[in-house]
Amino acid sequence: MRNSGSSTLPALLRGLILGAILLVSRAHGVDRYVALGGAHQEPFTNWYAAATTLQAAVNVSTDGDTIWVSNGIYDIAGEVSPDGLTNRVFLPRAVVLVGCGGPSNCIIVGGPLTRCCYLVQGARLSGFTLQGGQAGGATEQGRQGGGAWCESGAVISNCILLSNSAGYGGGVFGGTLVGCILKGNHADHGGGAAGSVLSNCWVEGNELDGVFDCTVYDSTIISNQGVGCITSRVYRSRIAYNGGGYYRQSRGVWKCYVEDSVIEHNFIPFYGEGAGAAESELVRVHLIGNESHYRGGGAAGCRLWNCMVISNCAGSVG
Repeated sequence: MRNSGSSTLPALLRGLILGAILLVSRAHGVDRYVALGGAHQEPFTNWYAAATTLQAAVNVSTDGDTIWVSNGIYDIAGEVSPDGLTNRVFLPRAVVLVGCGGPSNCIIVGGPLTRCCYLVQGARLSGFTLQGGQAGGATEQGRQGGGAWCESGAVISNCILLSNSAGYGGGVFGGTLVGCILKGNHADHGGGAAGSVLSNCWVEGNELDGVFDCTVYDSTIISNQGVGCITSRVYRSRIAYNGGGYYRQSRGVWKCYVEDSVIEHNFIPFYGEGAGAAESELVRVHLIGNESHYRGGGAAGCRLWNCMVISNCAGSVG
């Protein structure tokens, strides 16, 4: 179970990470600005001369620059990334893109065959909603990450990834997410995220599953269609109320390693087994109130170490 100090640690860590990022960028880079009503005068180094599109400011930036973005909906222009897909903003270098008004006021909107963001190693994105992106390109990578595609070492923080779609990672593929909400995204594998590291995130209402092949810390995986977590490593998190998809083996976690977490009230609405967990290794996990219409309400085909299995239900066995 989560200890009394764990809820504040991720927030503190997130603040330290963001503070360090911004401190380094301000010490060694240039501040640039984006505003829908700006004069669009290069090199965009004050609010009056601000660029009117995100990509214009990125294109004149160099490693270490910080780009400050005013409130607005950014749904025009774009850049093609190496995978051949158009992105509303393509960050090809280690810059920091900051939504000044936070994710409720700074919105990047994708579109048909248009991903919201592509981030290379060292790039940072903070304070945006990424909405309506679609990764349906002709290459394997072009079908990954509808909201964002990230190289290893790219970081997205304090963002909302909403209603994006892809083959893998409807919300995001790759990278590290800190303090983000992933909601209502769709993918064949990893509706919320695939191949990512998630810390202190909220993953809700995605389909066909929540997260796929991810490492998850201090997060909530809730009310996703299908399986909450597949082939992932999960620490100090809550996996709850997932179910209703086509995977028969589990609705909470499937083929995962889970430690110091709670798996509760997940369900299988038809023939299947392991509503809480299936084919997984669980260490100090509480399985509570999970329900299968066939067998293994709490767990099936799992290895359990020092776990509590409470009030689970199955229609046939277990």
